[in-house]
Amino acid sequence: STLGLTKVKSADELPAAYALAAKFDKAVMAEEFISGMELTCPVLGAGESAHALPVVRIVAPEGAYDYQNKYFTDDVKYHCPSGLPLQEEKAIQALSLAAYKALGCRGWGRADIMIRASDRQPFLLEMNTSPGMTSHSLVPMSAKAAGIDYADLCLQLLQSARLLKCSPWESFWRISMPLVRPSIAVGLSLVAMETIGDFGTVSYFAVNTLTTAVYDTWLGYSNLNAAAKISAMMLVIVVLLLS
Repeated sequence: STLGLTKVKSADELPAAYALAAKFDKAVMAEEFISGMELTCPVLGAGESAHALPVVRIVAPEGAYDYQNKYFTDDVKYHCPSGLPLQEEKAIQALSLAAYKALGCRGWGRADIMIRASDRQPFLLEMNTSPGMTSHSLVPMSAKAAGIDYADLCLQLLQSARLLKCSPWESFWRISMPLVRPSIAVGLSLVAMETIGDFGTVSYFAVNTLTTAVYDTWLGYSNLNAAAKISAMMLVIVVLLLS
């Protein structure tokens, strides 16, 4: 949502811009500023059946489509149909669809694009792989222009949802672990409560946090991080209390 974004106009503004961005992530990226028209184009489907929806043209005050203007003012204007020449609209849709397919996206996504004012050259900024889906978001706005109402859009996305291809063991793990994990935690909590009373609560949160971290790591969602370290410390405390 453009948090930490700064439009740098001179070299002496770089340190402050970097410091602001670094508050949100240690990886900070600097990009060439493109002066021109801001567009976004949703894509639905997967593989050869994927297709681009109508382009949305975004007009922000002084070109500042930032967090403040997105969520706290009504100054940003969204135009769909975009008002672009037909061939230019088709070119933007083709670029968005190509990016979507190249990244292996499925379900739905939304490409953010700039058209440079000096020569009408389009630049792909990013592909949002899980864009907003509220009734006021840009994907439903574009879908509406294509004749798809909000309810039908949601049903279409749900009907197209598929699990990633994985081994039978991994499929079993994905389905069973969310059910098994609370049972393990509750069971150990009851044992702990019989022994040390209220400290059973500690064991519940410890086991729940630890198994969540292991589960996410197994599926590649995250690395064993602070959550695992904290839960391990809590388990040590429980063991010490039990002993």
